[in-house]
Amino acid sequence: MYGNNSRVRKIAFDMALETQISKEMLSRLRQLLVDHFNEKELRTLCFDLRVNYDALPAVGTAGKARELIASLERNDRIPDLLQVGQRLRPEVDWSQTYLDDRMADYRAQRDRADQLRRALEITSAAGVVGDAIRDLELIRKAGIEGLEPVFELLEGILREKNAH
Repeated sequence: MYGNNSRVRKIAFDMALETQISKEMLSRLRQLLVDHFNEKELRTLCFDLRVNYDALPAVGTAGKARELIASLERNDRIPDLLQVGQRLRPEVDWSQTYLDDRMADYRAQRDRADQLRRALEITSAAGVVGDAIRDLELIRKAGIEGLEPVFELLEGILREKNAH
């Protein structure tokens, strides 16, 4: 049981770290869009990505950029944005915005998060998941933000374990 506990807690910590890194990268990408695209150009970017600009639930260029990135991230399409962005703005250093030395391959990072989720679902007992949640609460108190997806995952697993 001790080995299982350590493994789940490490998985939860790794997910929290990856979530924080991903959030920082997405924020930089949002800022790049705001800095280098006006509303008309952002509409063109959305068109090229086959995203309905008017359906993005926000107002203004900054809000639309935020919602565009959120939508693309949910659908694993950030690499499409980078490709189209590079074509429309070749003078911009897109690699430093999202794909820097901490995250050289976006899809690999997403695959890692999926592996961590599967490992948690397979190896976790209710008490172990509770310990991982307490660890994450300490991490949150230390000032790390963006942990909500990890908390939701762990709490969902805990609910399933308690239901059985």
